[in-house]
Amino acid sequence: LFGHFRTQKRPVLYTAIEDGEERVARRLKMLGALERLDNDFDRSMFRVNFGMEGYSEGLEFIQHEQGLWIPDPLSEAVAAANLDENKMGDMTRFFKPIRDANQASKSATAIPHHMRKAGDVMRGSTAIAAAGDGWLELFPHKTVQGVMVVKWTTRDSDPGQIHVKMNFENGRMSFDMVNDAEVDEKSTEVMQAVREVLAESDEGI
Repeated sequence: LFGHFRTQKRPVLYTAIEDGEERVARRLKMLGALERLDNDFDRSMFRVNFGMEGYSEGLEFIQHEQGLWIPDPLSEAVAAANLDENKMGDMTRFFKPIRDANQASKSATAIPHHMRKAGDVMRGSTAIAAAGDGWLELFPHKTVQGVMVVKWTTRDSDPGQIHVKMNFENGRMSFDMVNDAEVDEKSTEVMQAVREVLAESDEGI
């Protein structure tokens, strides 16, 4: 989706705090992740663990490994620590040991988090966004059905976004880039149709 970038291979630990083994296995299969691991990655460098025990292991992992840790999702980890994602002080305390470990060992952490119901703002305190060096948002386009917006923000570069289409075929999911002009055209068509319906409704009143 974002092209090919040459990087130094490092270990990856995915901690499924909310989901069990069966659901994680289905998700990896749907994304075709196992095939990509076989072709492009040393599978021994990719591990999955579960629950809050796995979370504790993840904290140890980033303290001693120059790797990537993915605890999923943020809300479950915060709740298990008896903290409130809407309170700035709680979230500052939550992220401090993660940031300290990342900086000390030159590791990295990527934490999936939910959006608000409106679909274009992260849930919880602004301290969540402030804790990261960058974040990637994925949400449905407001007017074009089937198109998702991928938006990124980082500390050291300009923000940006692209449009993608999610495809489901033979139980597998894939992504295709969508031309911005095509999205704008479809969005204009949808809004025009909405205006026509509203105009007809006004006439009938």
